[in-house]
Amino acid sequence: MKDNISKTLSRARWGSIALMVSGLVLVFFPDFGSRTVASVVAWLMMIVGTAGLLIGVLSWPLFGIGTLAGSGITLMIGFYILRNPLALASILGVLLGVLLTVQGLGALGDALRLRRNGQIWVFGMVWAGLTLAMGIILIFSPMTTSRIVMTIVGLIMIVCGGGNLYTHFKAKSHIEPRKGGGRIIDADE
Repeated sequence: MKDNISKTLSRARWGSIALMVSGLVLVFFPDFGSRTVASVVAWLMMIVGTAGLLIGVLSWPLFGIGTLAGSGITLMIGFYILRNPLALASILGVLLGVLLTVQGLGALGDALRLRRNGQIWVFGMVWAGLTLAMGIILIFSPMTTSRIVMTIVGLIMIVCGGGNLYTHFKAKSHIEPRKGGGRIIDADE
């Protein structure tokens, strides 16, 4: 019984170490994570596009050109992302930048209306400035978003792996015989 638990804990430790190493890779090479995610998305799009084309050809009278066109576009986008994996992260970064810029402009308008009406407007102006600044940064440096996200994910993986290792070592210390003669009694003995 104790041997099985020890073996399980040993295997779990290797998984925790792998988690920590993967986290380190993401911290030091965040684009690796973006490429990996984009490659998975690209392959899924290519599979869905190919299946859609096959279904469209086999059921031409029922679905018509719409299924073929949509599937063909999905397949081409998947192929493009597979060849340029960081393009997906870049496009998403630009879109997020545009969204933040539009939100910032709206917040700026709200803050100016509050000021005209004699209300508290400073917080709204600060928020508008921060939102606009982040939006403009992302528009001109779209990979920033994915790099920050991947770095944070890597740090979380390192912390989780380290916490798991600590737990496994603590668990093992409760299984092994203790000094001073006291030990855990095993029901199988």
